[in-house]
Amino acid sequence: MRLLPATHSPFNGPLPALRTRRRFTAAILILLSFLSGAMAETPGTPTARELIDRVLAAQRTAGFTAKGRMVITRPATPARTLQFVVKGRQSGNTKDFLYLALYPAADKGRAVVVRKDASGSITGFLREPDGKTTTLTQSGLKQPLFGSDLSIHELNEDFWTWPAPVISGQGTVCRRECQIIDTRPPKGEGGPVALVRLWISPETALPLRIETYSAAGQLTKRTECRNIVKSGGHYSMEKLTIESPAGGQLTSIDFSKGTRDIEVPAQDFTPEGIALILKD
Repeated sequence: MRLLPATHSPFNGPLPALRTRRRFTAAILILLSFLSGAMAETPGTPTARELIDRVLAAQRTAGFTAKGRMVITRPATPARTLQFVVKGRQSGNTKDFLYLALYPAADKGRAVVVRKDASGSITGFLREPDGKTTTLTQSGLKQPLFGSDLSIHELNEDFWTWPAPVISGQGTVCRRECQIIDTRPPKGEGGPVALVRLWISPETALPLRIETYSAAGQLTKRTECRNIVKSGGHYSMEKLTIESPAGGQLTSIDFSKGTRDIEVPAQDFTPEGIALILKD
């Protein structure tokens, strides 16, 4: 996550619609993949692809909402705290996601809305605290979410669908035994990420740690679960950290409330709907 001063907007630039040629995992990835996973133990030793499919299956829901707190820390700079709400809905093959800042007052109303339709087109908009909106573009996707260590682009990464994932070892994260899975982008596909390493807990169907590496083998990002809770038929990641080792930046996220498998109104993903949420 690239941290910006609190007096600056983390979203810049004018704005065209985007397309992706593989399955869209948007908000469920990294941030929302830490909301919940099904209790999905099955007999036998699952393959890397089977473990990944369990994670994706556990994330499927008609709608969800969650509130959280984000603490952003970087060297020689006071920590910055931000409270937010995130929502998602699926109607047919169309998916909508909302990230909305609620606190502090200077950031209240800052939001990102992302939509992927049945044809594969990705559209959306950015909202400033004063209510001004701009269309989401490739440039906008590269901006940090609320000035954190997590870019909007990373919320839309598609490494879950990369070919030929392999189990490379075992490890323990957050007191859970995990299978370590290495997955690489398709040959010939350019990009800053050459390897994504996943620590998946077969018991919870949660990715308890995600590391990304550059082509030079440098660790560029580590996202890790710090606390798991269980409610009904699902485990949830209540606390997580997102670290950028090279820059010494760290973002801690705590989820205080979360509900899934609910009806979320389509209006919540419009400028008018966001204004109503802010009045509640």
